[in-house]
Amino acid sequence: MFNGWRAEERSINIRNIRERFFNKDTSIWSGTPEVQDKIANRLGWINVADTMLKKADKIYDFVEKVRADGFGDVVLLGMGGSSLCPSILERIFGSKAEWPNLFVLDTTDSRVIIELEKRLVLERTLFIVASKSGTTAEPLSLYKYFWQRVKKVSETPGRQFIAITDADTPLVVLAKTNKFRTTFINPGDIGGRYSALSYFGLVPAALIGIDIRVLLNNAVAMADVSRKSADDDPVFNLGVKMAEQAVAGHDKLTLMTSPKLTPFGLWVEQLIAESTGKQGKGVIPITGEPPAEDYEYGHDRFFVLMRLGADDEAKWELRKENIRRSGNEFLEIRLDDLTDLGGEFWRWEAAVAICGAKLEINPFDEPNVAESKENTARLLTQLEAAGDFERQEVAAANSQLVLRIGPWARAEVEQRTPGLKVTGSDADGLLKAYLTLVKPGKYLVLLAFWPETEASVKFLNGARSRLSRYYKVATAVGFGPRYLHSTGQEHKGGPAGGIFIQFTVKNAPALPIPGEKYGFSELEEAQALGDFAALDNHERPVLAIELDEFNESGLEALEQLFSDALTKPGNA
Repeated sequence: MFNGWRAEERSINIRNIRERFFNKDTSIWSGTPEVQDKIANRLGWINVADTMLKKADKIYDFVEKVRADGFGDVVLLGMGGSSLCPSILERIFGSKAEWPNLFVLDTTDSRVIIELEKRLVLERTLFIVASKSGTTAEPLSLYKYFWQRVKKVSETPGRQFIAITDADTPLVVLAKTNKFRTTFINPGDIGGRYSALSYFGLVPAALIGIDIRVLLNNAVAMADVSRKSADDDPVFNLGVKMAEQAVAGHDKLTLMTSPKLTPFGLWVEQLIAESTGKQGKGVIPITGEPPAEDYEYGHDRFFVLMRLGADDEAKWELRKENIRRSGNEFLEIRLDDLTDLGGEFWRWEAAVAICGAKLEINPFDEPNVAESKENTARLLTQLEAAGDFERQEVAAANSQLVLRIGPWARAEVEQRTPGLKVTGSDADGLLKAYLTLVKPGKYLVLLAFWPETEASVKFLNGARSRLSRYYKVATAVGFGPRYLHSTGQEHKGGPAGGIFIQFTVKNAPALPIPGEKYGFSELEEAQALGDFAALDNHERPVLAIELDEFNESGLEALEQLFSDALTKPGNA
């Protein structure tokens, strides 16, 4: 097998590999000419900060015209790499006083769409349609919906829409046909998850008053530090350490951050998962997990501590001591100011790329992302033909929810639990039996196809904390369909250690998608069912829990279900 790290580099001669990296030598990642050609068209992010500094005036001219025209809200319609960076920047920085508010809509949940629309004054709202390929289903569906809404209140709806996409995509044609306000053509040699410092991240950031020149200059500075460093390169050392830890069995990269930096984990999570989770290999990103005691951590972790300024020193020392006692290692990153995130975007992109080379994988493709998309399309075709979806049979139920289990997981559970009758069992009994699949070295993932509200986040975090401490395993949370364009790649293509619990809601409000024979609720259900099938096809255990209603009572029923499953005799 080809290994981009030559014999003399196995001792981590970073200076050698770094020179090739900055020269965009694709042989670092592959020895196959065809693959090298594809990688060559994905390395524009290495010097994109320099490129975009030259475009900053253009971005600011656009922003000033938007502000002068009185737009109070900006809604970004995107998914995955086109939306995660703007989302985390908005969560961390917020909007500058008297600048537009930014709402990132990266969901197909009809409840979220309806609630957002209630908050908007449509006549004063600018919509950003963001898609590298110009064909991504979610932002285009959202565009169709809001285009029809804006047409009802404006004779010139196009002035309220802009596009960010690559050259010559269908979105370019759509924007021209419908007379969008403007279209930002992104450099075509940058993949979606590496696009933070391109138009995809910078235009929304500038619209809420973030100084993008400072972000870009900090990215340039980080690249310069890496280029000029000796063997203590803070960028490449991170990538090498990530790979070495994964190979040694410490593949759960657990990111701990200062509170203000917590949202940054969403972006890191996508970058790592989509870049490394393939060919049965990978680094599994664990972000947003509550800190635990040393005895609650398994021996499969590698911690990265991201600290902002003079954060509570005693708190961090305690965390580091707990990590040491758990037998795991950590690496520490310190930021002086929030604008240092510009450098962190570049650091993590480069580190993950180097990690991929060490793991002998191509970090710039995503071979398993298409599978769930294809399943979704198949299910929507089935809906049109038969009037309904084909679903897995109900295995257990109570008055407020039903449980379905993937065939592969069912066989595993029955093998581990002799005498268990899966179909027709009580709900907490089935959940308890399913959780017998959790063993040291595994990790639990909660996948929620419902709105990201204070109550739903509280439930997920509570369940996550309980499960993590009970089983002493790493845990993760993903909101659908966002995670399909993020950690979904790793779930199917990465190490086979995930135990998946999917949450859906039966009764979602009907909300048509103009020009389609299905609405947002049907699209979201097809996405959930499609991913359920994809996980099962890859022999990944998956249990689906469907609520009748998304409300306080339903969430309380879920809390009780998990409480019963983890406290009843036989699961202690």
